[in-house]
Amino acid sequence: MKKPTEFRGKRKDNNEWIYGYYYATRANTGDKIDIHRIVFDKDGDSLVADVDPKTIGEFTGYYSYNNQKIFQGDILTRDEYPYLDDDDKQNYIAMVEWIFGAWQTVLKCVNADKSGISDGINDYLDQNGMITQDYEVLGNIHDNIKLLKAK
Repeated sequence: MKKPTEFRGKRKDNNEWIYGYYYATRANTGDKIDIHRIVFDKDGDSLVADVDPKTIGEFTGYYSYNNQKIFQGDILTRDEYPYLDDDDKQNYIAMVEWIFGAWQTVLKCVNADKSGISDGINDYLDQNGMITQDYEVLGNIHDNIKLLKAK
């Protein structure tokens, strides 16, 4: 039996991250899906909480160099060019997205001194099973929006 996919989302009642099984449904008989929930475990009990749909992200199945789970919406960096320049200044960060049926990173230039010619270039998160071990998770697009701004 395949293990269910893990999701994360921010609870609507207290704005805390929860991790578990995601499902969506309709409150009324209309076509609009307007209830988004995550079933999560707390102290051995299964609980359900409404989550903000904008914050929902799926676990990619990959881990960073320090064994941190990588989720959709995470912001990543690597200790090499083009992410860092020769003086170890941050040039680019990468956002994790689901594109063309695969987990990919999308580069974003965050160095105001650079022209950002690689801005928007996407690449597969996993190339021959070795790339994710080189990534560091800096944060995510929901809690760390300042990481996306040029400095």
